[in-house]
Amino acid sequence: MNQFPLVDPIPLPGPVWLFKSLHLLTMALHFSAMYFLVGGLAITVWWQLRGRFRNDPLRLDASGVVAQRLPIVTAFVINLGMPPLVGTQDEIEAMTVYMDQLLNKPAPLVTAGSH
Repeated sequence: MNQFPLVDPIPLPGPVWLFKSLHLLTMALHFSAMYFLVGGLAITVWWQLRGRFRNDPLRLDASGVVAQRLPIVTAFVINLGMPPLVGTQDEIEAMTVYMDQLLNKPAPLVTAGSH
């Protein structure tokens, strides 16, 4: 007796290659935005320190301009990180729900006073 179904219990609404390529694309975009954020922060700190020690107003102004754009980059990091996270959670949840259905069988109803 085969307990496993032949068909996927939660089918994908499209081909697997499409979801894999979208996952890789959004993950690459998320990592690119993270590199911009970390690099922009490092450049801002470096220019700020160099500008203060050498009394260079050009570097101080440039660090201020870069620092003003970092919240926008942070929003891109967060928003571009959601699709890969949700896609991974959906895959894990589909496996978990399926295994949960296989492993959990309804418990018999036991009431006080029943023998």
